[in-house]
Amino acid sequence: RGVKVQLVNRIAFSPAHDTTFEHKNLNEDEINISSEIDKQQRLRLIEVLQKFKHCFASSLKELGSTLVTEMNIELNSKKPVVYRPYRLSHKEREHVRDMVTEMLDAG
Repeated sequence: RGVKVQLVNRIAFSPAHDTTFEHKNLNEDEINISSEIDKQQRLRLIEVLQKFKHCFASSLKELGSTLVTEMNIELNSKKPVVYRPYRLSHKEREHVRDMVTEMLDAG
């Protein structure tokens, strides 16, 4: 169904960005755990999360990038995909603008 296209984009790594982050200890108050879980399960879950805290990102900058893989995007046609922007209130536009700025700053 889809038409294969050339490599559209590569996942790039910019060495100018600092990619080392100190992984802080997790605070129980920062973790949203169901109240249906008993105390023993809760403690075990927190223990596992602490052990693997290096696997989680708390911000976009901590996500980083990789050179391990490339991505191909298959399109149904060669016609460019163009949509008008969604209608948003002023507050929503500001929120979207802030999110885009955060993503651009993160690289």
